[in-house]
Amino acid sequence: MLATIKKEAATAKAPIRAVDIIALAKSRCGIETQSRAMSDLIAGTLTVGGRGPRISLNEHLSEAYKRATTAIILDAVLQEGELTNVIVEYSDGYLPEMTERARNPLMPEKLFRRAYEEKKSCGPLRPTLLAVIFQVPLTEVFKRIVDLGLYKG
Repeated sequence: MLATIKKEAATAKAPIRAVDIIALAKSRCGIETQSRAMSDLIAGTLTVGGRGPRISLNEHLSEAYKRATTAIILDAVLQEGELTNVIVEYSDGYLPEMTERARNPLMPEKLFRRAYEEKKSCGPLRPTLLAVIFQVPLTEVFKRIVDLGLYKG
């Protein structure tokens, strides 16, 4: 009996968890993050200077949108190749288009594929469950499904 339990424990997969993009910004880029009051037209900013680079996120955003905004800002920094001031504004009430590169750290391919398969039996609720697991906006889950060629429409 004990041998069976040990065998099952050894083969069990770790639970799928969202990547902590805020910790990633700090550990990999040295960028502090904070939430604060902002205009409803601004999702977030990156300011460089003073006490070091700092991402400020609109305090009224959901956690999923704060994560998406952080990924958009980090993607802009990677695109520029250096730390520079960035403002992420809403356009018609929506965040700007996230690139596939910005979605990668939020929904790593290997983990996303595994979760996608594990939630197969959930049918049409699968994308919503994936949005909850990865703590991202639902629209980004649909785009990630397309990015990875998982949609068989």
